[in-house]
Amino acid sequence: MTPEELDIRLRSHSKHEKLYLQGWQNPEIIRVMKEIVFSGEKLHVVMLSEKQAAISGGKHSRFNAYPVHIHPWVEFNYMYSGSCVQRVNGIPVELKEGQTLLLDQNTVHEIPILGENDILLNIFIRRNYLNADFFNRISQKNIISQFFVNTITEGIEHDSYIFFASERSRRMSLFIKEFFCECFDPTSFSEDILRSLFALIVTELIQCYNEDDAQKMAHRKESSVLPVLKYIEQNYQTATLQGAANCVHLNCNYLSNLLKAQTGSTFHELVCRQRMTQAKKLLLYTQKPVSEIAGDVGYENTTFFYKKFRQDTGITPAEYRQKEGYQ
Repeated sequence: MTPEELDIRLRSHSKHEKLYLQGWQNPEIIRVMKEIVFSGEKLHVVMLSEKQAAISGGKHSRFNAYPVHIHPWVEFNYMYSGSCVQRVNGIPVELKEGQTLLLDQNTVHEIPILGENDILLNIFIRRNYLNADFFNRISQKNIISQFFVNTITEGIEHDSYIFFASERSRRMSLFIKEFFCECFDPTSFSEDILRSLFALIVTELIQCYNEDDAQKMAHRKESSVLPVLKYIEQNYQTATLQGAANCVHLNCNYLSNLLKAQTGSTFHELVCRQRMTQAKKLLLYTQKPVSEIAGDVGYENTTFFYKKFRQDTGITPAEYRQKEGYQ
């Protein structure tokens, strides 16, 4: 199969898509419901069956909404054409043409009705594929390899996802097309070819993740942490880890680890640092009482503010104001 033939196949209506256009509802989608607790609330989700192949691919059917669901495999979503807005862990995530979404197993998500030009491709990876051979194919010091390590680790919560602005990657499109050509028209060595192509896809995603969209920065520290630091700077009074995670489309645990690794500080330490910076400005350049300044920078409890300020400076707010020049 050539890339041109693949394009024709993807844009043609599949058997299910023809039925959906006629108003048919797929009974397989709603055959198994499971009740889970998500964000403190009970939620009924579709529990899909395990895929047979260690790694496989397919086109998501258009013209029918896919309900809230989870599944026991890792999933890549690649927007081949058009766009869609999925809800992942209750958060809307827009995928535009050429962009990619990586979902951990058991991540709660739903997909709306896709239109004629909205072609979403899926790659499914079973846990048993994530073995030593796989990790030998990719760099192990990056967020994606850590994502896969967490996927196969028992005892941790599996609800992570990573968004990739891969639309500017020339190679990503080539690798994806070759992968799905092999999926739909397998050759004698398909398993080896798919594994090699998937390793190339993962490596290219690492490259995409390491680059800043606007300036093509080479270091992940600037491309992944800078938006979080800007978020803290602008929202230090009310900033939350979840709010920051939403900004960069990362799970809270992943973001915490990234911040610690790339800045040497935790999220809460960064927020506290920004609050202290603003508090010092207010102490020096205004006559506001300390209790009011505490509230201005996000501390409802003045005693707690005093404690944090002393930890940061070694002195009280009043002593700092006197020492640094405002009388």
